[in-house]
Amino acid sequence: MRRAIRIRAYQNLPNFRKPAAIAIQDSYKLPPYSTVIGMVHTACGYTKYHSMDVSIAGRYHTSISDMYTRYYFGISFDATRHQYFTARKENDNELIGGSADDFYRLGLTKEGKDGITRGLGYVELLVDLELLLYIFPEEEDFEEVLEGLKNPKIFPSLGRHEDLLRIDEVKEVELSSEEDIETNPILCYDTLIPQDYYEALEGNSSSTEYVLNKVFEVKDGYRRISERVRARCVKSDTELSYAPLMDIVDGELIGVFPA
Repeated sequence: MRRAIRIRAYQNLPNFRKPAAIAIQDSYKLPPYSTVIGMVHTACGYTKYHSMDVSIAGRYHTSISDMYTRYYFGISFDATRHQYFTARKENDNELIGGSADDFYRLGLTKEGKDGITRGLGYVELLVDLELLLYIFPEEEDFEEVLEGLKNPKIFPSLGRHEDLLRIDEVKEVELSSEEDIETNPILCYDTLIPQDYYEALEGNSSSTEYVLNKVFEVKDGYRRISERVRARCVKSDTELSYAPLMDIVDGELIGVFPA
């Protein structure tokens, strides 16, 4: 038996952007480990990393594409290509900005002025995402994390800041090990299964392989990835020959795969 915190939640139209997605913000089909861990830290008001494992599963109806306003930075201002600019005043280093018309009205020179281009971008959104998450904090943090998820410091979001998370259940559960249950579980949700567990499955069900961020740390003002997880996203309705932990949700046997 292993103690965990079970979260059942819902999101209307979230996006979990893949790092390489630029022109079109493609989405992972489930939130990455670092995204879920970040949500937990925010809910608890943590400002430093607290070690924890998570298990991630979910299901959605379809995905759609939507447009959004995109801003491009980092090139010296040129009125023939930029609609806006940003700069710092020489006397007090105050940040200023405005439209291209404002640039000439203020009599500024191009040196040290960054141009901003406004355009359209496209984002993939998951429709009606239901999430089943298991959080495994360190024992000394368990009660604090449980309370933080029941009464979050700020309204939780998952993915983008605007992707609010409706939490329908936060519950302490005791998960059974494989030896305690003879029946093979069937995935009721798409599930992230770490590679080590996936290799133990008979037949290695069809899946999508990802290398997902889990832990970030800040050094010298920069955020750096300190831990990644190689995992497979296995589709729902897959019968499993193995699961390290199991739970019963709405009468269904659920395989749980912490990472």
